[in-house]
Parts: sequence; structure tokens; C-alpha cells
Amino acid sequence: MLAGATLGVMSGVFMGLLGIISKLGAAYHINAFQVVFAQMSLVTIVMGGYILLRHGLAGFRLQRPGLYLIRTSAGTTYFCAFYLALKGMPITDVLVLESTSPFFALIIMTVMERKRLSPATLGVLTVAFVGVCLILLHHSEKALFNPYALLALLTGLARGIGALSTRALTQVEPIERILFYYPLGTLTFASLTFFWTWPTGSLDQGWPYLLLIGVLFIPLGLSWSMANKFIPSYLAGALFYSSIIVAAIADNTIWDVNFTPKVITGIVLVIAAGAGLTALEALNNRKNHQAG
Repeated sequence: MLAGATLGVMSGVFMGLLGIISKLGAAYHINAFQVVFAQMSLVTIVMGGYILLRHGLAGFRLQRPGLYLIRTSAGTTYFCAFYLALKGMPITDVLVLESTSPFFALIIMTVMERKRLSPATLGVLTVAFVGVCLILLHHSEKALFNPYALLALLTGLARGIGALSTRALTQVEPIERILFYYPLGTLTFASLTFFWTWPTGSLDQGWPYLLLIGVLFIPLGLSWSMANKFIPSYLAGALFYSSIIVAAIADNTIWDVNFTPKVITGIVLVIAAGAGLTALEALNNRKNHQAG
């Protein structure tokens, strides 16, 4: 449980760092599709080599191709929407809207598995939702509900679907295979866009940002996939809120974005909700263990 929670927090920190580096790279005309390509290239090569050396060609055999298709489609949508949204919004705003993923995951999970959530779990998620609303209300006069905000909200839905499919895959597939086929599919999509989206001269000074993005995605992918293996998807999504802290610090120190008490309260509520979900899950596991 503790390992899964730690991995969930780490994945959020890595995502926050990727957002910062991507926004910095945008000053050198690096676009969303180049960022996606950079992320997926290195991890595909590393995981492909690992599978080949450890398992041979048999290691590439798929067990659940349908789930891979869902995971890849959700991931492609997530990353493209995320980096496109960064063009018109602060990193913190994008990540706050993206943090709706646990709510989407809960809705989907409840409908598909016909499960009931405890009042305590619903209460904690309500606290997180209130925190998100406080941050959105602060920006309401800035017309947040524009195409960039809708793209950011789409990342929440896509990550919720991606988390559920990742958790399902980790029950039947090794992590290295998931981390090979998922980026390979996304990489294929990003490559098809280069004919009309490649910015001229973007690699002259922007290549260090793309290289760093590619390196950072490996620990992000590993920590996120393993977190969804050890803990429920909605809990992993809530702990991913740690990305908001990283983004808020960067927005304030690098881009001079000021945070009002309302925004700070919202961020604290969102983070507290993630900690609350972790505590509830630990309590439930202890009760189940004692009952067994």
C-alpha cells in the first residue's frame, strides 16, 4: 500500500516537471506533437530492448490487444490535449482540470463494476472537487472555459480511462510489455502528424528540452504503471495531484503567476483529499486483513 502511494506521488511530481520543461521549450517553438514523440521514442527503445534480451520474441506476444488499444487511445488523447492546453493556460490551471481524472475513473468503475463507494470515500472526493472549484472560480473572470480549458478537462477524462485500462493490464501483463506497446502506438500517431506540424528551426535550440522530456518520461511511465498495479486507479489519480504543487511553484517563480488565498486553499484541499484517500484505503485493507 505504502509503495503504491509513494509511486503515485512520484508520478505526479514527474508529470509536473514534464509540464514545466514543455512550457519552457515552447519558447523555442517546440510543439505538442514533438513533445509526445520525444517522450515515447526513448521509452519504446529501452523497453523493447529489455523485452528482447529477457524474453526473446515471445515477450512481445499480446494477451489483451483490446485493452492495449483503449490504453493507447486514451494516452494519445491525454498527452496531445495536455501539451496543446499548455499553449494557452498556466501549468497549474491545466493540471487542476486534469486532476478531475479520479472522478471520471470512479464514475466509469462504479458503472462497469456496479460497486458502491463508502460515504467516507465520497466525502473525501467531494473535498477534492471543492478544491478544484475554488481554483476555477478564481480564474472565472479570465474565461477559463475556452478551447484550452476544454482540452485540459479532456485530459482528465482520458487519464481516468487510461488509469483503469492500465490497472486491468497490470493484472495480466508485465509492466515492460505495457510500457512498450503503449508508447509505440502513441509514437506512431505522433509521427503521422509531422508532415504538417513540424515547426521550422525548432530543434536549433529546443533539442535539450526534448531530450530531457524523453529521459523523464521513463520514470514517469514506470511509477504510474506500478502505482496502478498496487493501488486502485482512483487513488493513484488522487495522489497524482502532487503535480499541482510542482506546477504552482513553477508558475509563481518562473512565470510570476500570483496565487490568492482562494487558490491556495483549493490546492491544500486537493492535496488533503489525496492523503485522505490513502488513509481510507489503508484502513480498509487493515480491516479486510483482520476479517480474513
